[in-house]
Amino acid sequence: MPLLLGVCWLLLAQASSAQQPESLDEDYPRISTRALQELATKNPTLVMDKKNINGLIRQVSRADASGNSPQAILLIAANMPVLQHNIGEKEIAGLARLLFKHQATGLAKDLLALASRSGDGYAEARLTFEYARYLASQQQWQDVYSKLKAIDINNALSQADADEAQIMLGAALQQQKKHRVAVEYFARLKPDSEQYRIAQLNTAVAYIRQDWWTDAHIAIKNALKVSPSKDELANRLYTLLGFSQLQHGFYRDARESFRHVHLKSGYANRALLGLGAAALHQEDFIGALNAFNHLKKKDEHDISVAESYLLSAFSLVQLKQNKTASASYTEAITYYERLLALYSTLSRSLATPDQLSPEQRKSLTIELRDHPEIQTLAGRQQLLNFLQSQPLSANTAKAVDALALRVNQAYLEQVRVLLDKKHTIIDSYLSQSRFGLARLFDSE
Repeated sequence: MPLLLGVCWLLLAQASSAQQPESLDEDYPRISTRALQELATKNPTLVMDKKNINGLIRQVSRADASGNSPQAILLIAANMPVLQHNIGEKEIAGLARLLFKHQATGLAKDLLALASRSGDGYAEARLTFEYARYLASQQQWQDVYSKLKAIDINNALSQADADEAQIMLGAALQQQKKHRVAVEYFARLKPDSEQYRIAQLNTAVAYIRQDWWTDAHIAIKNALKVSPSKDELANRLYTLLGFSQLQHGFYRDARESFRHVHLKSGYANRALLGLGAAALHQEDFIGALNAFNHLKKKDEHDISVAESYLLSAFSLVQLKQNKTASASYTEAITYYERLLALYSTLSRSLATPDQLSPEQRKSLTIELRDHPEIQTLAGRQQLLNFLQSQPLSANTAKAVDALALRVNQAYLEQVRVLLDKKHTIIDSYLSQSRFGLARLFDSE
């Protein structure tokens, strides 16, 4: 009987855990908006004349630019009648974008509701587009598709926004593995569009996922032909092209593509890793070693840098430099053990981040920066921390405190999951390094 009760409790706990994110997404905008509106009511000096929409936009922009996002949000909350009166102004979309950026999502949806009730289809389309943009950043692709299909993209949006909307629609279809239909959306963008290269990049990804690598390479080269300048998008295109060429055995072409990636680019580490891997396939072990050693010099918490320690030692083995290879494997083992210790420390100290050293806090920031779901929760934490410091009514303050606790728990859980995944990857590299070192000892 106790075992049955234990199983039932576990199932209930799992069901509760599965439902929590959805209810949190429902409760957060409702409670945070209620608190913001309450604060705005208590600050009548924030209220502006209905006709002074330009003054409101200037004040909001000034507050945001100075890093005072709570002031910017409160200005919008206090002046909803001003925004309702001027809902047809194109600049209102920028205010919605600001609200979504700072996780004041409930107020942003209120703006959209004002536009919907106004009967102004253009205003509603512009704000719906901003909502779809936010949903795309949250990778909620089904919602992105439904929102954008509900508006007249070509007639209600500017050309630049319409082009971006076509890309989002295609991306949403890609997530549903409808690659051929997605490509049709990307094909609507012409070479003179600012979004053309992104459309071609997504087209290439769609082709790669269908194993149509020739068409993928053509799409990438089309994008590079339109604008061959070495900006970050070009670096991304060259990196994608290089790995596709590497996968299909075009090692010389792959090395040439990777060499086009600027060393100061955010894609430089992946390109260096690909360059070394292509050299290994060509049995150019010295070239591979040079690429991996260049990566090892980077003091970054990056998976490509971590891989380079293992691959550098492997390259030395291929060069028959066993003594140096042994030292390289030992260096890799030390590096991986240090990383594992760091991940363990970060995971243990999540609830008490003040105990981390400045260097450890910096490392944690770097580990989390490319994970939008975690950044979203961090943004919500920031807004709720501000609300907790304000003079709210007892009921609202209690609701905000309970919500902040739930958001903090969700944030800690997401970070722990991420650190556990990184720990597993590095532990695998550590095991391979120990195995490589053991094989060297056996051979001797």
